[in-house]
Amino acid sequence: MRMGWALGPKEIIRKMGVAKQAADLHSNNLTQRIIYQFLIDNPLEDHLNSIRTFYKSQADFMMTCMKQHFPEQVSWIVPKGGMFIWVTLPSNLRADTLLEQAMARNVLFVPGQNFYASPGQGINTLRMNFSNPSKEEITKGIKIMGDLIRDMMR
Repeated sequence: MRMGWALGPKEIIRKMGVAKQAADLHSNNLTQRIIYQFLIDNPLEDHLNSIRTFYKSQADFMMTCMKQHFPEQVSWIVPKGGMFIWVTLPSNLRADTLLEQAMARNVLFVPGQNFYASPGQGINTLRMNFSNPSKEEITKGIKIMGDLIRDMMR
């Protein structure tokens, strides 16, 4: 379920509402009711603390695997929140080429160039999600990616 809310100046919120209506008319009523009931039954702070703890554990685990399996020429940004780790490959490697090879081994990530406004930027970057895969999947996927990156560097 994707649902959000925003706080801010009335004029900005009004404009955001108009833009959202243009995109999808309105949010799904059933989803809104389910989330409403969830928040009535579960204090929001308890839920946020629970997912913060889980996401931190997952992120730390993924980065430990990356330290173990990625070549030292690969770098990443330690996340301060969210569900993703931003990775930078050596400048002569392309994330989209890595993705093709990784997909053949059932490993997925999002090439970083999709997040840049100008074509050709970020071709050696990628975004990896740690919120959904199990520790076993993370271990396997990171090892596969590390092997593929090493092969591409040869």
